[in-house]
Amino acid sequence: SYQGKPVTALAENVFYYAARYSGVSIKSVSLPASLQTIGNGAFSSTDIKTITIPASVTAIGDFAFSGCEKLKTIAVNKNNKNYKSIKGTLYTKNGKTLVAYPGGRTGALTLPSTVTDIGAYAFYYAKGPSFITANKKLKSIHEGAFGNCAVKGIRFNGNMPTFEEYALYYCAPVLYYPKKNTTWSTASVPMIRTRSWT
Repeated sequence: SYQGKPVTALAENVFYYAARYSGVSIKSVSLPASLQTIGNGAFSSTDIKTITIPASVTAIGDFAFSGCEKLKTIAVNKNNKNYKSIKGTLYTKNGKTLVAYPGGRTGALTLPSTVTDIGAYAFYYAKGPSFITANKKLKSIHEGAFGNCAVKGIRFNGNMPTFEEYALYYCAPVLYYPKKNTTWSTASVPMIRTRSWT
């Protein structure tokens, strides 16, 4: 609670400013069961290693966990009706949108078969994954999704998804696409290396 009242929202950049400008190192946090909204950039650039989203949360803003280089797991209370965690990565409850990837996790990532969208700034400033294998249903990669991300390669298995503005900002992975899939146009992803695979 805050001033005797339950906390229902975390303001935009609330802990980001604490970490960046006051020198406070935020390593862990326990979110209250009353919390409903996590604002844009709320935990950005903090030193948290894990976090659990309460069942009460209904909305999480863009780049809420971006730049968290020590964050390995984003967990979600199983009773949350809007979000879920799959192997430590945050998704919408229906599994269609990858919302946020923990910035301190490395290694390869295979997208679940349900994913159709990679959310805005989902991998923003992430140290990993090293390689991503997408599914055939992936349709959209939203604004800034891979901005400043360290991913080295992405293998696509279906039609070319829509790349929104700055989807690959300061990120230059090799994009592998099915050789005989005519929906792919390298002109749609300028300055990025692409290779077909059989």
